[in-house]
Amino acid sequence: MAPYAPEDKAFDMASLLASGEFVSVHMNEVDLSPTAFRLDIEVQEATKVAPSTQPAEITDLSTATVVVSTRAAVPPMRRPNWTPRPTPNVVPPGQEGIPQPPWVIGEIAVTGNRHVKFNVIRGQVKARKGDLYERSDLDRDVQSLLAMGSFERVAADIHPLGQPVPEHLAESAGSTSTIRITFQVEEKALIRKIKYSGNKKMSKGKLSDEITLKEKDPLDRVKLRTDEDKILEAYKKKGYIHAVVDSKVDVDTKEAKADVTFVLDEGPQSLIRGVEFEGLTAFKRKKIAKQMTNKAKGWFKNGVYQEKDLETDKKKIETLYQNNGYSDFKITDTSVTFSDDQSAVFIKLTFDEGRQYRFGATTFSGYSTYASTDLVKTIDYRRGKIFNEEKFKQTIQNIQELYAERGRLK
Repeated sequence: MAPYAPEDKAFDMASLLASGEFVSVHMNEVDLSPTAFRLDIEVQEATKVAPSTQPAEITDLSTATVVVSTRAAVPPMRRPNWTPRPTPNVVPPGQEGIPQPPWVIGEIAVTGNRHVKFNVIRGQVKARKGDLYERSDLDRDVQSLLAMGSFERVAADIHPLGQPVPEHLAESAGSTSTIRITFQVEEKALIRKIKYSGNKKMSKGKLSDEITLKEKDPLDRVKLRTDEDKILEAYKKKGYIHAVVDSKVDVDTKEAKADVTFVLDEGPQSLIRGVEFEGLTAFKRKKIAKQMTNKAKGWFKNGVYQEKDLETDKKKIETLYQNNGYSDFKITDTSVTFSDDQSAVFIKLTFDEGRQYRFGATTFSGYSTYASTDLVKTIDYRRGKIFNEEKFKQTIQNIQELYAERGRLK
């Protein structure tokens, strides 16, 4: 940005005053950033008077105060000559005196580490004494330290050492002095204890097997949320679908240690007490029930309701129907209800079976690479047999593989 020279400012003020439109002009520069400012101009309009035969006379262009002898119009004025100064390389506020990158590293230091050793941190960064170090290298090293999972925050301080950079790096370096780079870290608290509260149906050992966080690990809040979900899923597999899992963290800031407590509200175990199939006529009830993971409690059946398996159960029933000629089969409604105390589950599926189909005649068209007798050999079913979706799809795959042998891929 070119500077706004005093002589330019004086000229602009004189021009405004000499126009005869204003009796006073004030200019105020307001800094917006190291490279920009706002120019506020305050004017007072003049009262119209008869023009004078004398031209306006500007007595001084070197100061911000301009004296004009009359308000009459003036002949065009030539701007004073001045040589633009190059715009300085502006350094952000607070970083004055800091060498500009690329830097030459003279020393590497770490502050704030209590449990993570210096050598471990040094092994994670690219910075090495005597190396040329770019800003992009610094950003990458900060991210590498954060990725360790041991730190809440990572920053870096660049400080000039006053020692000259080696001759072979002098032309590439951003300054003549080597620097000390100090990685300032704030460690995550280490987990001192993991406890469980409210667990009656699952032991501490079982719950500990479900989670990823262990004692002496850095406290990772993301992993903590994930472990809550894992415990909740373990309860759901046991039929405790209304269980609630939360966590509480007590941090000892002096020791940088944390105690984690998983707080559980197990709720009742929900067991399946009845499964109903409405609209079922094509098969015996036992055959349909056999397709399902969700079965009513009975001999050799725990009856635990698995909500996430219900869609899979329905898909298996659909496959059974479609492979037995019922191509139009649909499950039109699914109902899952609970008893008042949430301990009993009742499932109801409503079927629209449709009619049963059989395979008819099979013909081919648009073929030239193979004879029809070759294509017939790919058929995995026979005319008159009950339609089977899997055999029909297998036949299509057989034809595609046959053409693929001749390079006809699609």
